[in-house]
This record gives sequence, C-alpha cells and structure tokens, in this order.
Amino acid sequence: MEMIKILIVDDHPLVRAGIKSLLLDVPEIEVIDEADSGAEAKLKIAKRKPDIILLDISMPDINGLELAEYIKLNIPEIKIIILTMHENEEYYLSAMKKGVNGMLYKSISKKELIQAIRTVAENKVYFDNIFSQKIKESFQTKLILNNPDSTKENILLTKREREILRFIAKGFSNIEIARQLTISTRTVETHKTNLMQKLNIKTAHALYRFAFDNIEI
Repeated sequence: MEMIKILIVDDHPLVRAGIKSLLLDVPEIEVIDEADSGAEAKLKIAKRKPDIILLDISMPDINGLELAEYIKLNIPEIKIIILTMHENEEYYLSAMKKGVNGMLYKSISKKELIQAIRTVAENKVYFDNIFSQKIKESFQTKLILNNPDSTKENILLTKREREILRFIAKGFSNIEIARQLTISTRTVETHKTNLMQKLNIKTAHALYRFAFDNIEI
C-alpha cells in the first residue's frame, strides 16, 4: 500500500497536534511534517514533497488562500485540503477558484477527515456537506444572474449529456467514460464542451465541481 504523505499547515500548535493524533493510527496515511506559517510551509514543501497539504486559511504571514494559489501555480501535483472555521462565502469561492481539492470545517469527525484524504489522494475532490450545499447555492445563483433568460430547469440537456455529467460526478476520466458508454474519448470531450457552453461554465475544473455538487449518483 502506497503511503499518503501529509503536511499540516496551521499556526495553532494544538490544532496541528490534534490533527496529527487523529491520523496517527491510519496505516496508509503518514504525517511527514508540519508548519506554523506560509513561509515555513514553502520550505517544508520543497524539502519533504508531501502528497496532500492540510491547510488553514488564517495565518500570520501568508494566508492559506495565497499559499494555495502559490502551490497550484508552481507545484500543481500537490493536493490541498482547506481546514477552516470560516463561513464567509468569499473564502470558499476563492478557494475553489484557486483549485483546492477539498474543503472541510475543523469540527468534522475523524472518519470524515480520513475519508476526505483518501478521496483527494485518488484525484477526486471532497467538500463536506455544508460546503457542498453552499457551493451549490452560490453556483445556481450565479448561473441565473449570468443567464437572465434561463434557469436551471429550462437548460435542456440531452440524455447523453446527462449521462456524461453523472460519470463526471463519480470522478471518471474521459477514457473511463468512453469505455462505459462505448464511444471515443474525442466524443466525450465534445459532449463536455457542449455542456460547458449550455451551463455557462468556463473550465473543465468548474464543470467537475458543478457535476459533483448538483448530480445525484
């Protein structure tokens, strides 16, 4: 079993110690280091090369969102899970735009934290139920505002487009979707392009978020 290497970045020692203790007995997860600031985190990232960073938003020097942006621009293979107490809509929408792989409230259970880490390690995204609902509401509001003549109900999707969305929500790659539907990967890409146009979605990453938060699987 390949180990999932974790770096904890939080300016509160008790929080870092608490997270570390929760993960101590999980066989495939190893906390390889911790940092109490954005500057220290950059050094530890370069030295230890973690798979996943558990990242707080509020820190004294570089805040978590700025650090997330730096990581995604410079070391995009590293995955980021935000751990926060903030309920400000601006924070979680900004985190999504910066490409974080997950967001959790610090009040979550050990079971959900482990589930989030395992999910993100499999190249999927994980947002706890509260964040998922907030993102869904924000996206739907934005969709209506950007399309005053359209609502979610009267955006017509074909049966195949709905199938594609369902597979995207499950985290399937283009190749896996093509195999399931017995079509070419190019056809899958064409359907995705059409979906993005119909839903007024600008990037493939945003399409995945929409499917994850809106499609029942």
